[in-house]
Amino acid sequence: MLRNGVIDEEAYIQEYVLKFGNGDDGKAYERASFCQGREAEYIVNVYTSDIYRAGTDSRIHMQINWGGGASSNWARLDVSGRDDFEQGAVNDFYVFLRNNGSLANTALTIKSDGSGDKHGWHLDRVTIEDTCTGEVATARFNRWISKSVGLISTRRMR
Repeated sequence: MLRNGVIDEEAYIQEYVLKFGNGDDGKAYERASFCQGREAEYIVNVYTSDIYRAGTDSRIHMQINWGGGASSNWARLDVSGRDDFEQGAVNDFYVFLRNNGSLANTALTIKSDGSGDKHGWHLDRVTIEDTCTGEVATARFNRWISKSVGLISTRRMR
């Protein structure tokens, strides 16, 4: 695919796999079905507040709560070798979850296991982008997630 006079290699590969498969019979529609309801890749950006002792060393998980009572599986937010969720940090994660439709009017649940020396965490917000549709939604938390006030929090995504 040509974009601004330059070949966008990733777009070309995705288009090729969608059209012709990936060298295996029956795989021609793998990319199409990937973006049509089975599972989607989401880019998750987590904004830890920039207030005193806002960071955490706990293990953090997320779940998307779709309309009608359906929820995604829990996904752990972690990049090996990186110190995630530090005060004032923005951390990005790539998460694969079942796609149950639009992110609009869903809710996001964040859960901490409360482990580590720094278990209290002040979460500002989380943005999620569906890489298949380009849709972006934000859940604003602006609250502590800790043993004393609760290790789980759910907010509406807009």
